[in-house]
Amino acid sequence: MLKILYLEDSENDRILVKDVLRNYQITWKDVILKTDFIKHLKQETFDIILSDYKVPAFEKYEALEISKKFAESSAFIYISGMMGEDVAIESILCGADNYVLKNNLHRLPDAIDRIIAKRNMLTQIPALISSFNHYDTLLRIQENELRQVNLKLHEEIAFRKLLQEQLEQS
Repeated sequence: MLKILYLEDSENDRILVKDVLRNYQITWKDVILKTDFIKHLKQETFDIILSDYKVPAFEKYEALEISKKFAESSAFIYISGMMGEDVAIESILCGADNYVLKNNLHRLPDAIDRIIAKRNMLTQIPALISSFNHYDTLLRIQENELRQVNLKLHEEIAFRKLLQEQLEQS
C-alpha cells in the first residue's frame, strides 16, 4: 500500500491523476493549503509526494523544499501542465525525483514504478553490505592462513637448502 500526499489545487487534475493510478493500492491525502501540506508532512510518513508545479501560496520550488525539510525520505514528483524542459531539469537538480506533464499522465505509473524499484533496491543495500563484510572477513582470515603456510614453506625450503649445503660440504 502506497501512501501519497497530493498537493493540487485543481479538482479535475486530481481526478485525472487518481484515475491514472487506479491500479495501485494507494492511501491518499489531498491538500491545497501550505499549512495543511506542512501539517501532514510533520504528522505522517509518505512514500511519495505529488505536487502541481504551480500551486497558489507556494513559491517556485517551495513545495519541494518543504518536503525535503520535513519528509526527506519521501519521493517527490512534480505534475505540471506548463513545465518547460529547463524548469523540469532544474527541478530534478533541486531534488525532485521526477516530473510528469499533465498531457503525458500515462508516464506517471512508470515514474511510480521506478521509485518503488529504487526504494526496494535501497532497502537491500544494508543486507548486501553485511554479506560483503562477512565474505571480506572470511577472505582476510584465509589470506592470513595462506601467509602463515607460505612463511612455513619458505622456512622449510631454507632449512632444506641449509641441509643440502651441509651435505655437499661433508
